[in-house]
Amino acid sequence: MLITGASGKLGKELVRLFPESLTPSHSELPIEDKAAVSKYIASHKPDTTIHLVAMTSVPGCETDKEKAWKINVEGTRNMVEALRLHSPGCRFVLMSTPCVFDGDDESPKDESCVPSPDNFYGLTKTVQEAVVSSSGLKHLIVRANFIPYEKYPHARAFIDRKSTYLFAHNVARGIRDVMDAGLTGIVHITGDRVLSMYELAKMCPDSADVEPTTMEEYYKTNSHRLTKSMIITSDRWNAYRIG
Repeated sequence: MLITGASGKLGKELVRLFPESLTPSHSELPIEDKAAVSKYIASHKPDTTIHLVAMTSVPGCETDKEKAWKINVEGTRNMVEALRLHSPGCRFVLMSTPCVFDGDDESPKDESCVPSPDNFYGLTKTVQEAVVSSSGLKHLIVRANFIPYEKYPHARAFIDRKSTYLFAHNVARGIRDVMDAGLTGIVHITGDRVLSMYELAKMCPDSADVEPTTMEEYYKTNSHRLTKSMIITSDRWNAYRIG
């Protein structure tokens, strides 16, 4: 098994579940470099790839759209093309996001809902999903919304930005479970209740001092559009209890 982005928050949790996995650094597997990706895949021929590498900062993606496209879209295309050539039987698991949906619509989105992203980050992930879906590889696209179970990194958290959140270790377990079940296509891994970001922050350790804020306050000083409602549900898999 190959895990890209293994040094990230979710990647570390997956490595705990799959300790024998290949976990290349960016210098070992620069996904933006088509030739380097092809060489790495030809050398290792993984039978399963969990692809986590992505540029996920909404402001960052808006500020440097070329870089976001190169990493999220072209990097993924480099991966699937190399696998098709050198390891065509490989199962490809893509980590995606509820940000592919319209955040103004607060109705829960299941796997059959049509993407309509609010920002460039969501657009790159929508196209990334299309690249994987049309790759010809046996694939699984996982959408989930999570943070690591550690001190919340910000002083304030939104009371009106909501999702069926999980912690990273919950999502890692969900990915393993869905893979073990042999599911393919798009699957949502979700929490069993809707939480605001503020409620989520208060569940994090050492985060009692986090203060509430609103999207309205955010837009007074920021122009980058965030996906407000990220509430997802699943018709294909059970929800998980956060914690």
